[in-house]
Amino acid sequence: MLHSLPKVVPDLPREFQRQIAALTELAVRGRTHVPGAGYSKDIICVHEPEAATRLAQQLAQLAKGSSLLDGRNVVSEEDCKLVRRVAFDCIPAVRRKILEALISGQSLKGLELPNSTLSYAKEDLQSQGFIEGQGLSQLALQHLREAGMR
Repeated sequence: MLHSLPKVVPDLPREFQRQIAALTELAVRGRTHVPGAGYSKDIICVHEPEAATRLAQQLAQLAKGSSLLDGRNVVSEEDCKLVRRVAFDCIPAVRRKILEALISGQSLKGLELPNSTLSYAKEDLQSQGFIEGQGLSQLALQHLREAGMR
């Protein structure tokens, strides 16, 4: 099957390059380990997120590969939807659920998570600059806009 694919590298338009860069920033911050102290889970320190370069390159290659498999020479919105899903799948499940709920304007109570789990995950996201108060931070909103999700 792969032998029958054309030997062309699909074009990744600038618009999608910017979206992938913003998605990568969301993913690396969202998946950054936040160490907690024993039973209390109090945050010990806040690590810097990993450099986004490698993940951005991988997501760009995924978009190009998806386009190629669909027989297109240019990455499309359909390919970027796949990239969005993969980028969010890099984020731990509870954090991802919280982000998705806040992005869609849903109440976090609807997630039906234990209060302690919800609280710890929200603290993790706050430590990475994604949540302010009960909503998304300006940083998160900026990355979402740049990713074409707002």
